[in-house]
Formats: sequence, structure tokens, C-alpha cells
Amino acid sequence: MEINKNPENEIIIYEDSERGMLVAIYRSDQSLIKRYWKSNGSQNPSTFISGHPLIHDDEQNSLKIDFTQKQQFLIANLTKFK
Repeated sequence: MEINKNPENEIIIYEDSERGMLVAIYRSDQSLIKRYWKSNGSQNPSTFISGHPLIHDDEQNSLKIDFTQKQQFLIANLTKFK
């Protein structure tokens, strides 16, 4: 059985160093981040991107993406989470 994957819906996890939290960003929006860093951050130091925060799920005792909240995050504060 083949799994249909839509790369536009893939999510990449970033860490917001200023807020101390993990953020889920859609792969389709990652081009904004790459463009920002390619210009050495001189493009606009206050460039924001929207994403979903990761919250603690007490029932599973793990992190989950909170799709009910969409927040703005400063690109300069984001680093890819490994």
C-alpha cells in the first residue's frame, strides 16, 4: 500500500531562542527563512513568520503541535531543532 505524501504539508521543527519554545513551521514557509538567512539577516531584522507552538500533552507525556494556535515568530530568533 502506497502512502500519499504531500510535501507542502510537511512540518519542520524550529526553536525560538527568545521565547524558549519549539515551533512547527510548514515546509512551504521554510523558503522565507532560507531567503532571510541567505541575505545574512540584513533583509529586514524584524521579519516574522507564522507557525504553531509545541505544547506538553499530559495524557501522553510528550510534546504535540497545537494547531488551534497560530502565532508570529521572529525569524532572527529561530534555529532548526535537531
